[in-house]
Amino acid sequence: MFLSVFIQLIWLFQLFTIREEQLSQKQMLQTLLSQQSILSLEEGDIELPDDMELPFQTAAALQQVEIKLNEKFTQNVMVSVKQNYF
Repeated sequence: MFLSVFIQLIWLFQLFTIREEQLSQKQMLQTLLSQQSILSLEEGDIELPDDMELPFQTAAALQQVEIKLNEKFTQNVMVSVKQNYF
């Protein structure tokens, strides 16, 4: 019985250790993503295209914006802008 309790305590400690490591890695990843977004903004033009105005007048305008949103640079700008304002 004592051995069973001891094994369960070890197992719980290992789970706690894994959880702490996971939280640490999550924070590091968030920091790296934030730094990457800031660096990409410093390296290039941070202005969004002027043709991204709401409301959309045509379906073609909406499709054009969807294409832009799929570009990596535009995604980095959008993430950086969100992080700076919220």
